[in-house]
Amino acid sequence: MNSYDYYGKGEAVAQRLEIEGLDQYAKGIRDAIRGGSTATEILVALRWQLRKVLDCGEKLGDQEMIMVKELVEKIDDILE
Repeated sequence: MNSYDYYGKGEAVAQRLEIEGLDQYAKGIRDAIRGGSTATEILVALRWQLRKVLDCGEKLGDQEMIMVKELVEKIDDILE
């Protein structure tokens, strides 16, 4: 059984993005977590939003970048 807290980690990323002034990305992450009807649907949407953060061209702090990349990797692993 997988005990990794994808939704909690996603919320933590969203909070950090808000601090960085990237509210639109934080909203996208929260919408992905709240908007899905199945775990798979939520994780696919969450991964999509996290990849948008990585590709946005905004300067992220080192910690935020690590958090986003780690969560994408964890989601990739579980969806394989």
